[in-house]
Amino acid sequence: MIILSTKGHNRRIAIASNSQALLLKAEVASTGRLSCSVEVVPKKECIEKGFEKLSDLEIYAFIGLIEIDGLLFIGTITGKREVAQPIPETSINRVLAVDFFCLNSNRWDGYDIDDNGYPMDTDKSKPPPNKNDNVRHPCWALMKLLSNGSFYFSNEFDLTSSLQNRGFYSSGLNDNVYDEKYMWNNFMMIQLIGYRDRLDSETKELFDTEGFITSIIRGYCETAITYINDFKVGMTIISRESFKRTGYKNRVRGTNDDGETADFIETEFIMYSGSFCYAYTQIRGSVPLFWEQKEYSTNPKIHITRALEATKPVFERHMTALLNTYGHMRIVNLLSTKSDESELNEKFHELLSLYPESCEIIDFDLKREYIQDGIIATKRLIPMVLKFVEQDGYYSYYISKHRTLSEQQGIFRTNCLDCLGRTNLAQQIISMTAFRTFLEDSQIIKCSDYIEDKEFFLTHNKIWEDNGLELAKIHTGNTNDNNIVQKKSKLSLSSRFSSVKNSVNRKYFKVFTEEIELDTTDLLLGRKDDQYPVEIFDLLTEFVNNGLRQRISEYSSYRQVSIFVGSYNASGKVIDDDLTKWLFPIEEKFKADIVVIGLQEVVEMSARSILNADESKGGMWEETIRTYLGFYGDSYLLLRIEHMTSLTLLVFAKKGMIDLVKNVEGTYKRTGFGGIAANKGAAACSLKVGESSFCFVNCHLAAGESNVDDRKNDYVSIKDGLKFSVGKTLDDHDNIFWFGDMNYRVTMPNENVRDELIQKKDGYLENLLMHDQLTQEICSGTVFHGYKEPEIRFNPTYKYDIGTELYDTSDKERTPSWTDRILYKGSNIQVLSYSDVDLLYSDHKPIYGAYRVKVLTVDSLKRQVIKEGLHKEFENLDNINHLSIDDDVNSSVSSLSVSSSQKTTSRSLSVKRNSSGSIQRRPPPMESPPFNASSTVTKKNSFKRPPPPSISSTNSSHS
Repeated sequence: MIILSTKGHNRRIAIASNSQALLLKAEVASTGRLSCSVEVVPKKECIEKGFEKLSDLEIYAFIGLIEIDGLLFIGTITGKREVAQPIPETSINRVLAVDFFCLNSNRWDGYDIDDNGYPMDTDKSKPPPNKNDNVRHPCWALMKLLSNGSFYFSNEFDLTSSLQNRGFYSSGLNDNVYDEKYMWNNFMMIQLIGYRDRLDSETKELFDTEGFITSIIRGYCETAITYINDFKVGMTIISRESFKRTGYKNRVRGTNDDGETADFIETEFIMYSGSFCYAYTQIRGSVPLFWEQKEYSTNPKIHITRALEATKPVFERHMTALLNTYGHMRIVNLLSTKSDESELNEKFHELLSLYPESCEIIDFDLKREYIQDGIIATKRLIPMVLKFVEQDGYYSYYISKHRTLSEQQGIFRTNCLDCLGRTNLAQQIISMTAFRTFLEDSQIIKCSDYIEDKEFFLTHNKIWEDNGLELAKIHTGNTNDNNIVQKKSKLSLSSRFSSVKNSVNRKYFKVFTEEIELDTTDLLLGRKDDQYPVEIFDLLTEFVNNGLRQRISEYSSYRQVSIFVGSYNASGKVIDDDLTKWLFPIEEKFKADIVVIGLQEVVEMSARSILNADESKGGMWEETIRTYLGFYGDSYLLLRIEHMTSLTLLVFAKKGMIDLVKNVEGTYKRTGFGGIAANKGAAACSLKVGESSFCFVNCHLAAGESNVDDRKNDYVSIKDGLKFSVGKTLDDHDNIFWFGDMNYRVTMPNENVRDELIQKKDGYLENLLMHDQLTQEICSGTVFHGYKEPEIRFNPTYKYDIGTELYDTSDKERTPSWTDRILYKGSNIQVLSYSDVDLLYSDHKPIYGAYRVKVLTVDSLKRQVIKEGLHKEFENLDNINHLSIDDDVNSSVSSLSVSSSQKTTSRSLSVKRNSSGSIQRRPPPMESPPFNASSTVTKKNSFKRPPPPSISSTNSSHS
């Protein structure tokens, strides 16, 4: 491919392939956003119309469109290395270089980009770049990410689907089997794929033949050459990672509300000979519960963050999707039955018990087995999986007869804690078990044959080990993180030094690399709040988008959601007593849909208690609160528990609300001692109710009457430091509730404050609040800009003698103050009540706020029905010229051909049947073994073309 462009104001860019060119032009859609008009034209027309080469770089693939800072960029692959050949006439390439060309500006034309993203002069006819114009290329971070060696593409077939799924001779994008979750450039390509789907069959075939749709996967690909019974074969491994829930180890664990799990990878092993092909697929994925490991330490603790009952719908979503895609499922569970993994293991089993017929579980504590008996212990897994391999079969294809002999009709889903070392080793064992079954079925080896010293056995294990190392590098930044367990014997001095070195490397990687790469990944995947895929400008899209906007009231509505927010500084105590007067201050007249409780000083605020924080106290509070939430018969489910040493944040929802709540996640920010200690700071929870987003922030700010500036600094640190996934910050939410022990004081003399509280003259509260530091700070705009607080009609909540209504009688005699507060921010929040409660277990009183919030809900099914109706309405129009589109745009899209039927993309697995109608799992014995002299080519002619040296494990060539 080459890239061409016009000069002047009316800029167009053409990606020219063999005989055709994809002509692109920036437009402005009716939504006001940038869009792109597209035409497929003969390549020679571009030359005739004065298009000139935009770059001398060879374009290996076009990977889509992306808008950054008002500029529309065309993504291309300009550097590659062939690393795999799964079958003849196909190749898989590792992406080595990516370039982006701007469609609506020539600012970056004629310049190469240096390693730091700045322009270098390459066109001597142009003036050199202005040294004072210190501006990076807007796509520099994307270029760096996509060129890091973990991305792959093929020009011959769609890499998102397995060989069995797409078919042996398929090429290009297959409507029925392409799987978007493995297509890492899906956000950049999705609109173009939709455009392609609307083309007539002839133009669509031309579109595919010219290679204008390319899938990029992330993972690992390799082909190695080896021998079985003296005949040359190619062994290929392809691992494709899902982008639906991505992130680094210890940052992203478990599942999200869509049922997508972290570390979800489909790995396919393919063996090809001159006349026979075999393939076997497995999947791995994090335990599909809501759990986390947050700390970057040698032994980070596991936190299960959502109640099991609230997890069930999401777990069911995950399992149903896998069963629909793969058929039977065998869970190979490698979690330890002891240590910190045991609770996660127990909860996982409890949810799996809901699926007794559709999937079976194989428990194998690989860590324990390995520690006891070393690598030989892993062989104990073989008999545990063999019967399922024999039942579910594998894919095999008889090339000389152009016939599928068998298909794999079940899947092994393997997991351990991080889905890296242990999981890769188990999958390696399963892969060889299935491969040996195929070799025995095909009479290539005998059941009694010892194969562990054979070259093909060693080659198979080697590419699996390479696979594990590369996947570990993606998730940890360090290939050495793939060790499955520590050795049984004590580590040597050199091993200990290496372990420390690797730990330092990982921390360096976390601090200096992860944040940047995660932010860039969010940009690539379109996860930024202000990101939209670049629309392909055509009449149909404009018609449908206008129609949806006009009929929004038909598929969306507002509903009222009641929210209760409570805050309590517990002074290190756990209350196992009736909390109903706090949780239900007007009894059953107000039973909130969502209940949020923020606790401060869950542990005592001594240095020893903070360093040895007992998080079980937060769990005890959870049990107590959940018990009393059910006092009036409603069932509340825990959505999130977020700990930060002395802070605990609990978020509950009524059982009937669960389907409306999604994207629940938590984070925290330390502010004590400059952000090092967790004695002060905030714990936060982000979620969506319908289409409206919420953030709840439970804080404990700096203490002391004179430390107003410290509290301001804490506020700023929390506001700027709370980060959620996909780049979301605190201010990205529609509604925010910020509450806790804010420690702002009343600045009147202590005696005067106490006199006012005793005498209670008219207006005494208003008089005291005039001297309240937080009120003063908000009014001056110093902190909490845009936040509101209801009128305070209750006495100061701090500081009491514990167990009494008396304000502090100790030697310090602290001034009574409203340290405990609830603020809110949002346009659809109605305050119902704001008060304190007489619970006397602490030196603070708890407070609460009751609110009603209007949230937007969208019925996606109704929206889809209306969308399909608009498609049909468009097809039936006799005259489409009445649409408001200017002549230039109209001419750009006039050549578009829209088919009469709109295609949908199926994710189901294609299953072939034999003549009797039954599904063939394993092939019958061959009439003659596929590797004898008559059925295969000789050693010198095993494949059709030689690979580059990098993909061969021997010096022999295969052609």
